[in-house]
Amino acid sequence: MMRKFIGNKELVRYGVTRFAISFLTLQSMHCQKHNLRNIFTFEKLVTSKWAKEAKDKRATDIILMSSFWNHVVFILKVMGPLVRVLRLVDNENKLAMRYIYEAIDRAKGDD
Repeated sequence: MMRKFIGNKELVRYGVTRFAISFLTLQSMHCQKHNLRNIFTFEKLVTSKWAKEAKDKRATDIILMSSFWNHVVFILKVMGPLVRVLRLVDNENKLAMRYIYEAIDRAKGDD
């Protein structure tokens, strides 16, 4: 059912860097926010036996909370520059030392 709503896309995205998986997953969730909310309000799901379980009710509450999505946006804004710095440092193909200080300053917001 989820694939029907999000168009055969994966929510969990594996990145080149092992530490970016959570960030990339949150980014995917944010891109699919509307579709995820539609899944949890879909009539077949709401009337199913799974919708009555405590875990499922809690998941529905979280997905439909606007404060949850506000926190997701905040995390993406804060972590985006840090993930870019970490990807630059973790890159094995090119020497990143000359770019690191500039990237760190950009991540801190010291443009």
